[in-house]
Amino acid sequence: MSNGAFGDRRSNGVIAASLLTLLAATRAHAEPGGNLILRGAAIYTFDAARPWASALVIRNGRIAYVGDDAGALAFAGPGTHALTLDGRMVLPGFHDSHCHPMTGGMRLLRCRLNDYKTERQIYAAVRACAAGPKGTWLLGGGWSPEAFARGGPSRRKLDQLVPDRPALLTTEDGFTAWVNTRALQLAGVGIGSRTQVEGIERDPRTHEPTGILKDDAVAFVKGHAPRPTEGEYREALRRSTASPIASESLHWSTLPPAKPSSTPTAPRTSRGS
Repeated sequence: MSNGAFGDRRSNGVIAASLLTLLAATRAHAEPGGNLILRGAAIYTFDAARPWASALVIRNGRIAYVGDDAGALAFAGPGTHALTLDGRMVLPGFHDSHCHPMTGGMRLLRCRLNDYKTERQIYAAVRACAAGPKGTWLLGGGWSPEAFARGGPSRRKLDQLVPDRPALLTTEDGFTAWVNTRALQLAGVGIGSRTQVEGIERDPRTHEPTGILKDDAVAFVKGHAPRPTEGEYREALRRSTASPIASESLHWSTLPPAKPSSTPTAPRTSRGS
């Protein structure tokens, strides 16, 4: 397919759609075990030898064919669902997910809340973590704000769950944290403190911290917790590199030299197992 042909399709109001969107839209119509045929499309393959195709076949959840419409007909049979796209674009799915190995590994050593969908489940998990091996702080994360009613979890509730030491539990993305009174006091931003740190959520009536921290405040309070030991760093690295995700797509990048030479060099990248 020439660039000119593709330009004509654009002028006719081409709709760019991802393959995942097409699958989601047609899943309910395809019979179990049947093939899905996309035809009459503008499929960009990222193959320099054959950058464009008009048809694609999905069989048992995998791409079985990419080529012209005529070749796709060979895959038609009982249960097949054919979708005519009228020149709409199909692109390979974008892989836009990543994990920092040390950060991800360290989370595996702490109180993990990723699998819990309700506040009751999260409270029970935090209580179980607090009853486990005692440290100077209870650290962890993975909870979702959607699990809680309006206003989110409270400082007073975490005081009940972890009454004997500071606690700091971040959300799934790490940009919000739930803390108890002890953590705020040790960081010097507890009730009555005049220290001003942006990102500390306060009750509009009492102006007391609610127990929710955002952005800079998360880093500020976490900075008062003990740093991981060398043994914890080693165990975090071991666990992160042993995970299935790491074995598939773990990349290590090194920084460029501190004093670049006269000929600039790009950071080197190597693949780890």
